Amino acid sequence: MNLNDYKPPIITGILSLIVIFLFKDSIIFTIQSNNFSGHLFTVFSLLFGLVLTSYSIFFGILPSIKKDIRKSKDMGNINSYFKSCLFILLIGIIVSLIFLFYQNYYILLITLTTLGISMGFFYEIILLTNIFWKLTD
Repeated sequence: MNLNDYKPPIITGILSLIVIFLFKDSIIFTIQSNNFSGHLFTVFSLLFGLVLTSYSIFFGILPSIKKDIRKSKDMGNINSYFKSCLFILLIGIIVSLIFLFYQNYYILLITLTTLGISMGFFYEIILLTNIFWKLTD
């Protein structure tokens, strides 16, 4: 896979950065008035668990799929996207854990950007999974 294959996650990450910069004052006010740092850690942990579970279920059915489909490029792409998504969510867990103890705008910026990037990975995983199911028909 090359950089072009990661366009949706990169685009959603950039869009989340733009939104964060546009609403910087509101975000800083929210950080100061609310303590939602624990919720970010919970969200990232939950998403990590859900993606890991779907990854294991998806690849648990592989032995029953035809060998030529298992060796296809799409299957390799799905595998790469799952691994990349799990990696980004792991970074999100670590950064949200840091934000839990040290509430700073820039740490929140990184946390929300990783959330935006992971949304792009979700989009691609769903798209490739649909392609995979069409191959099995």
